[in-house]
Amino acid sequence: MMRTRRKTSSITNIMLNLVLCMSIMAVIYLIKQATGADGLFSPDVVIEERGSEAGMKLIQDDIRDFLLHHDATQPALARQDFKEIRQIKRIPAKNLSFRDFYDNYEMTGTPLVISNITVKGKWTLKDIGEICKDSTVNPLTPTKRKGTNWANLKAAEKGITVKEFVKQLDDNVQPSPYMHDWSVQKNCPKLLEEYVVPKYYAQDYLRNLETEASGAAGAFGGTMLTYGETWPSLFVGEKSTGSGFHVDSGDTHFVMHMIEGRKHFRLIRNLDRVAAYEDRNRGTFTSDLFKPDFGELPLLALLTVYETVLGPGEILFVPGGSAHQVVNLSPTIGISTNFIDNSNIQRCISQFETQLMFDVADALKDGLKTKSLATEMDPSDLNLLDANRHRARYGKRKP
Repeated sequence: MMRTRRKTSSITNIMLNLVLCMSIMAVIYLIKQATGADGLFSPDVVIEERGSEAGMKLIQDDIRDFLLHHDATQPALARQDFKEIRQIKRIPAKNLSFRDFYDNYEMTGTPLVISNITVKGKWTLKDIGEICKDSTVNPLTPTKRKGTNWANLKAAEKGITVKEFVKQLDDNVQPSPYMHDWSVQKNCPKLLEEYVVPKYYAQDYLRNLETEASGAAGAFGGTMLTYGETWPSLFVGEKSTGSGFHVDSGDTHFVMHMIEGRKHFRLIRNLDRVAAYEDRNRGTFTSDLFKPDFGELPLLALLTVYETVLGPGEILFVPGGSAHQVVNLSPTIGISTNFIDNSNIQRCISQFETQLMFDVADALKDGLKTKSLATEMDPSDLNLLDANRHRARYGKRKP
């Protein structure tokens, strides 16, 4: 009798495994139909239109509900590794025209490292500590539990001066404080006197917005500021600091220009987020690209992950909507920008509306109606403090 039960149980398990595999394939097929993608998790998919937020949320819920009613450790999802880890392509700036960057990387949502571009100005830790000594910064530290805070970071209860921040770094205070997305224009514009925005993102539409909104600097309780003046922003941190898995606000494009040290980036393209265990209501992820738990989160095995180690004089382009994670491999200083141009403006408008940032969405719509927002195909580098030149070329703000 016991042998018969074991034999029956074995047959039942085999049948359940077959059903599970077929069900998983069916779910993936339905998602492909819903998104119109030829290869749902293929890195070669050109994302022309992301689709509705509600549709993506529905797909995510369907996958989670499916896994709740099945054994997620079955062979179909038992691989203990990502589908693929790809190194992000590098191109020297002298070999990359704006048109090439726009057509082949922005429009296709493909990450890229642009090399051999030095950041102009005074950007050493000593310079920052002296020039910005009386400015205030709210250092960030990692949260203990993933998925509770955006990028798994929390702000200090009160701000400190930049002079105090630098001293804490020198004194090796633990947990090590992290200057994260600190608005240079708002907090210490003197640093920008020699700074030049590379031509690849010099035409940022955000700089023409005459609206106030809580941008990245306000995500941790900062003050309201003109959204376009949130960037460029500064990142300063010791070895092993960084940011958890996250997506930048509004699906804006993101660039990190390294000044000192090395940052290890891992990211996934927009469409793969459906398998990354994202809580879209909170804007958080329970997954970790550097320490993936394939047993608890088996869909991670479907992801194609892009990675690079970014060094001084290099710029990483992270396409809008691409979820990314960062670990500092050494003490680092970097300057970043989030930007919008013709390649992502419609998607950004939809995302800002989804995030209830209607003032930013309406300002972008107004810019399109009045044709004050336009992309040149042969732009030049831009000195940020030359405001008159910028407004003359790309449209004036409202009086």
